Amino acid sequence: MEEPFLRRKLFEFMQEDRVKNRADFFETLPFEEMIDTLWYMDVKAYDMLTCKETLVRKIAMAKGLIPYEEEGDAPFAVDVLGKLRSTGYTKATLGFEYVCSECKQVLPIHFYRCPHCQSIHTAKIQTLLSLASHEENISFL
Repeated sequence: MEEPFLRRKLFEFMQEDRVKNRADFFETLPFEEMIDTLWYMDVKAYDMLTCKETLVRKIAMAKGLIPYEEEGDAPFAVDVLGKLRSTGYTKATLGFEYVCSECKQVLPIHFYRCPHCQSIHTAKIQTLLSLASHEENISFL
C-alpha cells in the first residue's frame, strides 16, 4: 500500500472499529498527512509512547502524556502546546483546518476530493492553537 491517503483511510477505519494497531503498521503511517487523526486517536488503539517518530512524540507531549523535550521539528502549534502543557497550562488545544493545495479553499473537515475545484488528494492540514472548551451536558431541551 504505497499511497499515503490509503494508509490514512485504513487508519480511520481502524479507529472507527476500535481495532488495535500493530507496530509494523503504525510506524509506517504518513504522520505529517494525518496529524489530526493522531491528535484525536484513541489511546487504546496504539501506545504512542513507544513510537520513536518525532511528530508522534511531539503530539504525546502536547497531550501531556510525556514531559516536554526540545527535539526535532514539529508544526508550530503542536510545539507551543507541548511547552504550554509542560508549564501546567491546560486551557489550550489543537484545532485543524484543511486547505486545498490547488484552489486554496479552506474547509473545516478533511476531504479526499475538494468540493470546490474537484481535485483529488489535495488536502493540506493546518494546525491551529485555540482555547479549549470543556462543555458538558449541554441540553437543548
